[in-house]
Amino acid sequence: MQVSVLIVTLNEERYILECIKSIESQFSDGTDWEMIIVDGKSTDNTIKLASEYLEKNALYPYQILSNDEKILATGWNIGIKAAKGEYIIRPDAHAILYPGYIREGTKTLQEKPEVGAVGGTLKTLSKGFWGDLIKIALSSKIGVGDSSFRVGAKSGYKDTVVYGLYRKEVFDDVGLFNEFLQKHQDTEFHARLLKKGWKFWLNDCMTAGYYCRDSIVGLAKQMYKIGLHIPDLIKGQYVIGIQPRHLIPFFFFFPY
Repeated sequence: MQVSVLIVTLNEERYILECIKSIESQFSDGTDWEMIIVDGKSTDNTIKLASEYLEKNALYPYQILSNDEKILATGWNIGIKAAKGEYIIRPDAHAILYPGYIREGTKTLQEKPEVGAVGGTLKTLSKGFWGDLIKIALSSKIGVGDSSFRVGAKSGYKDTVVYGLYRKEVFDDVGLFNEFLQKHQDTEFHARLLKKGWKFWLNDCMTAGYYCRDSIVGLAKQMYKIGLHIPDLIKGQYVIGIQPRHLIPFFFFFPY
């Protein structure tokens, strides 16, 4: 088994089938990869849609597992423990991978033994009027800071990657995702990975799409939670992974 594709879901009925189909298009057959869906007790039709589609169409091994804790890091860890692949990739359920993403990623890892994870650039997608406006904000440096993968960076070493294709041995070396963190689990994990001497590579031949929130209320809730849990990264053993871009919003708020 070369590649394990891990999707953690929670109420993703609007996006799950498009995500699955984009992953299927990465492979010419089903002999050397598997799909693992880990669901956090969805209350919509996410698992019904996914299971019905996979039962009818999947020509590759797949598993649908349960994440009783409903925590993203826990879902990732359940999937990683179940994975049989040499490489593991974890796209969001509301994301799509454009053609060649995984092929280019495995090629990079084979050519660069120092790289623990490789990712691509991220294209923000939207649905509806408000989604289109939010997409504009999330596609600019004013909206997202210096997150290079969001603003069309070129190939090179970075401090993080999006929708990374990881060597499975990285998890043996660094450990799994920190389940005590409600948010920013990947930030903390990536900082540990760098501390261990692994590197990240952004391959600009790899592109993924990501559906942003499609309402101002939804965006506000998302950003509130992101900001609320930033302090978790600077408490005790979590003092790791903070970058200037994470702290800039604080300075806009501080004078008030």
